[in-house]
Amino acid sequence: MVRELSLEDPDSLREWIRLDRTQYQQVLRLVTPLIEKQGTNMRQPVSAGERLMLT
Repeated sequence: MVRELSLEDPDSLREWIRLDRTQYQQVLRLVTPLIEKQGTNMRQPVSAGERLMLT
């Protein structure tokens, strides 16, 4: 959903997360090592980008 929103309506995404695309990428680069999880045989984890969006 986030990927679609960023491609189709970047202004709406900016209102939702309060960051433009470059700011979001910078924050994601900084926090990814802290919030990234490893996948297991049972399931794939929620991506760091999705975790950041939800917080």
